Amino acid sequence: MLPPLKFDFLRVPADPSPRYPKRRSVLIPALSIRLFNKDDQNLFQPIKALIDSGAGFSIFPVEVARLIGLTLEDDRIEELQGINGVKFKGYLQDFILEVGGWKFNSFGFFTQANIVVPVLGREGFFSLFEVRLNLSKESIELKAVVDHLKS
Repeated sequence: MLPPLKFDFLRVPADPSPRYPKRRSVLIPALSIRLFNKDDQNLFQPIKALIDSGAGFSIFPVEVARLIGLTLEDDRIEELQGINGVKFKGYLQDFILEVGGWKFNSFGFFTQANIVVPVLGREGFFSLFEVRLNLSKESIELKAVVDHLKS
């Protein structure tokens, strides 16, 4: 197995508010990843994605699927529902997920819905890793629970 992968939380700009008048940024448990086409690994897309234990699946904008040459087929479309009860459609696709330079077989949904950011959810991400988020240390630690792909 791989040694644990360690990352820092992503710090993004944020406006001050009445409760946090000195705030200039916030910390987000997000990773820089790359999604690869399983059939042609020359086709890949780097993206930042939020680690979201509340998301049942990993979900990405449909534009990412197009950039890596995935064919979105109607027989692989499913209806999904967000925590707010809003339903939307997503195309289930297999791909290769690269995290910290290591590649894993994975899957997720690609949607045309207006999601704010790509998310790494329980199926397709948490199913690959033991995930530890430590806000006080501003750190993310991933321990692979499946074998990575050999290059």
